[in-house]
Amino acid sequence: MAIDSVERRSPTQRTVTDDIHEAGGGGSVTRKQRPRDPMVDQAFAKLDAAFAADLARFAAANAPKKRDDGILYIGMNPESEKAEVDALSKSGNVRTITQTSGEDDVFIGGVRYRFSDPGQVEAFVATLHLDPRVADNVIDVLKKAEKGSREKLAQIAVVFAEAERGGTIPSRLVISGHSGGLDVFGGQGRLELQDLRRLARAMPRAAACIEDIHFSTCSSAGQVGLDEERASWRAAFPNLKSMWGYAGSSGMANAKHLAAWARATKPEHDSISVPKELKGQRIAVWTKADGYRDEMSLTNLRAAQLKADARFHSFVSGALTARQHTTDTNTDPQSALADYQTYRVLSQRNDVPKAEREMFGKKADQLLRIRYYEDGVRKEFATRYGADVARAYQSLGLKPPDFGNLSRSEALARIAEFDRALAKKSPPPSEATAVLATLHGFRDLSPSVIRTSDCHH
Repeated sequence: MAIDSVERRSPTQRTVTDDIHEAGGGGSVTRKQRPRDPMVDQAFAKLDAAFAADLARFAAANAPKKRDDGILYIGMNPESEKAEVDALSKSGNVRTITQTSGEDDVFIGGVRYRFSDPGQVEAFVATLHLDPRVADNVIDVLKKAEKGSREKLAQIAVVFAEAERGGTIPSRLVISGHSGGLDVFGGQGRLELQDLRRLARAMPRAAACIEDIHFSTCSSAGQVGLDEERASWRAAFPNLKSMWGYAGSSGMANAKHLAAWARATKPEHDSISVPKELKGQRIAVWTKADGYRDEMSLTNLRAAQLKADARFHSFVSGALTARQHTTDTNTDPQSALADYQTYRVLSQRNDVPKAEREMFGKKADQLLRIRYYEDGVRKEFATRYGADVARAYQSLGLKPPDFGNLSRSEALARIAEFDRALAKKSPPPSEATAVLATLHGFRDLSPSVIRTSDCHH
């Protein structure tokens, strides 16, 4: 079969555009969106369904005959790795993917590959000795992946290649680290979850081996519980039997939970029972046999939302901070955490309207950055953008601020000062216009400027 490595999109994500050339010919091209044709959407839906069914048949027919009931552990946190691997080892052999070397430098077998060079990506994939069609798709996935994900994806591809060549790989997968819901990160790298799904579709024999996934990460209930996310995982791993995640915090070095999951996912299981001693710990579970289960009441979440809404503007404006270990009276880290978790969980519920889910997701993203503002966020911003920002302020005759040490309210005041000065300049200095979107992204706590991995102590 032809193996499609492109992330399939839902009908709401498909757009139809016309190219409009400016008068005079050969000029700039603008894009105008046209209403989608329902017939086209129906055709795409049929193609999507046919692709999923085709992949499921292919995976079932090509899964290795010999079974490996071990565990593949992808770990991002060196602080929790030992405790988690020790707990998992009691229920089977554990293979680990933990080392990291950087965003572009990928070390495999003692050889360095610089993935910013497309030729180096192809050289790396050649060492996997894959079917040419699979190899082309893996190359495509690695080239298109988020920069920070490439190293982990390459390390996973090395393991998956064993199954693509007819061998076996562990049937159980653990992904451990910090998370805001869409990626997993820590001191040992970063992985965009959609990139992992793309790699799985590019390597279907390997994906056919995976039956159980444990997200040992905060805010992972959306991957398990949201219909569209779960469908993506099941399309990528067609023999999937179960997923385990968290509606809120998962805790560091979560050995008890991992041990319970490992026992529950031993061979020939059809369902997962969460042990009584783990009840009330925001565990979210899906199994092919029993469907989705969690312990979060929508009524309770809505009550918590009202409290979060009353505080939200104070946190975003800097009137209230989430700073810890301080005697300041305008700080409330506990409420910031509670409100963040409330918004994040609401953004991951099937019983919440989609428009609300998107709004809650944006608020959760903003509060995540507020929670770590005084520690990682402002310092990472100053390191990454400080030189350009300084030149921009100087071009307007302003003293450059040190955003790495300014409070949230002070930073907002300096950005407002920049906006006023820029509005008075005609023409505006190029140095200033070049960083305007960056400054506004910092002001608005946007993920496009403040990375999730910037949120650290």
